[in-house]
Amino acid sequence: MKKTLLLCLLIPLVATALSVPLLAAEVTTAPQPAEVNVLDLLGILSEEDEKSLSPSAQTDTHGIEFHLITMQTAYADDYLTNSEIRTMLDLSDFYPHKTHAVVLVVRMTGANNKFYYDMYTYGDASEAFSDHDVNRILDTDAVYDNLKAGNVKDGATAFFSLCADEIDGHYKALAAKERRKPLVVVLIAAVAGLVSAGGSILGVVLFYRKKQHGVTYPLDRYARLNLTHREDRFVGSYVTRVRVQSSNGGSGSRGGSRGSGGGGRRGGR
Repeated sequence: MKKTLLLCLLIPLVATALSVPLLAAEVTTAPQPAEVNVLDLLGILSEEDEKSLSPSAQTDTHGIEFHLITMQTAYADDYLTNSEIRTMLDLSDFYPHKTHAVVLVVRMTGANNKFYYDMYTYGDASEAFSDHDVNRILDTDAVYDNLKAGNVKDGATAFFSLCADEIDGHYKALAAKERRKPLVVVLIAAVAGLVSAGGSILGVVLFYRKKQHGVTYPLDRYARLNLTHREDRFVGSYVTRVRVQSSNGGSGSRGGSRGSGGGGRRGGR
């Protein structure tokens, strides 16, 4: 029994020791910074401005593209549809050439010359941003104040920098989760081994300590049960139905957002 206990304890420990080098190994690759592709239909950005929009070269965007469109629309709610975005930027929605992209559209309305902006995500970029992340980025002062004032260069620079940081953090969290998987498996195996060993030992101990008791009274000889009456009673059941009113509307802070958590338009201000 002692040998069995020792073996059950050693197996999880050996498995844990063997998994440590796997957990410590980490493949490092050069960061993949994104350049901002600009479609300046308003003609308000110089060539130097366009080059300055790209995030830091040290921030890894993991192959996700960044795009900026400036354009004029008639009204505030004349934002571009997904098909219009894909056509203008030649974004693919099919494997193996599916495009993963973040798109910022800055619009100046012809009615009052006010500026509005919208955020779109496609492909894997949609998974990198929660609705909370989208609203936080769109409402950041450096983004909101500059873009609303028509300072597209500074506002877009801040926007793409925040997006790059969010994407890099998202993929680092995924990588850390993958690295933890072997450790989780080993811990589960270790716990299972300890529980199995403990259960086996406890069973053996209880078996040898169990006292054998004889029959003190022969119930099968001197007692019997005859069922003379049977009655079933059922309690009534009630079902209550409540109609729940749903609403498809939604809004964000600082101007609202009609976007959802999937690909396409995520929000605007």
